[in-house]
Amino acid sequence: MDEHAPRGVDIPHPDQKWRLEAHARPWSLSGGFSFALASEGRYSSAMAFVAMASRLGMCASLLASVGLPACDDGRDSGDQYDEGSTNDRECEDTVMVLASLAEVSAGGVAGQELVDAASNLGTRILTWTDTDAVGDGFVVVTNATPGPVDLTLGAVYDGGEIRYVASERAPGDGSEEPAIYIECPDRLEVDVTLGFSTSDGLFAEQFQTRLVHRFYEQGDPAGSGPRVYVDDRLDMDTLAGDLEVAEMQPDAPETLVHTFSASFPLGPDSMSPPKGSVGSQGTWSYPNGIESAAFFTMASW
Repeated sequence: MDEHAPRGVDIPHPDQKWRLEAHARPWSLSGGFSFALASEGRYSSAMAFVAMASRLGMCASLLASVGLPACDDGRDSGDQYDEGSTNDRECEDTVMVLASLAEVSAGGVAGQELVDAASNLGTRILTWTDTDAVGDGFVVVTNATPGPVDLTLGAVYDGGEIRYVASERAPGDGSEEPAIYIECPDRLEVDVTLGFSTSDGLFAEQFQTRLVHRFYEQGDPAGSGPRVYVDDRLDMDTLAGDLEVAEMQPDAPETLVHTFSASFPLGPDSMSPPKGSVGSQGTWSYPNGIESAAFFTMASW
């Protein structure tokens, strides 16, 4: 066995054995986590689990430590940077295009409400991670100065499509049970332009994305009331701002994806302010078949 490969616990499954590897590193908004997954069965399913678990830092690490199956955060194949996720295969979508922002969807929410939630946010504070204080693990070093800067963030609707997506579990053949719980909530989506800039000039972005609100049966799993989400990839080569990656520690991954995520309270029932992060997800492979992934948070607000 590769001496550098992580160690973890085996999770029983009817037709394959998952192995979730949680590195001993605490999860925090300014830090990161890493894990690995090996499968004696379908490779594509293993990588789908990696894609899903990369956004479940504390949950995946905690459950791995006690040998329990990981939980799902309810996000679906509509996530911009989550193409090929488990939900692609587990959920079936029916899309209904709405005529205007004012039209109330089947979920009782209009597109205008999503736009209102993600616009006119004023100035907020983004905090760049101090990479020297993070400790061991995957670290992406940039030209940012650690600490707070002013953040301007907001969505503008400029005629993009508005969709209500009815989602349900895909029918199976009854031959197997899923390794993880999958929820397929209906959702409302609005295509918008998102502005995202910082006072230090490292971000000065305008990019096309979509606002997403999910209609969970038991309420938003984050426990903070109804939210509007944005999840997207960032192409460091095409940024309008001056952010640059200087190095990656301890070694560069085989694949690297930079991500942008944000969530906004929807209506008076939400119990937390707008928040989000910019991060980097790296993946490695080992001779013993282990696929390892790690996530680092560059900045959060």
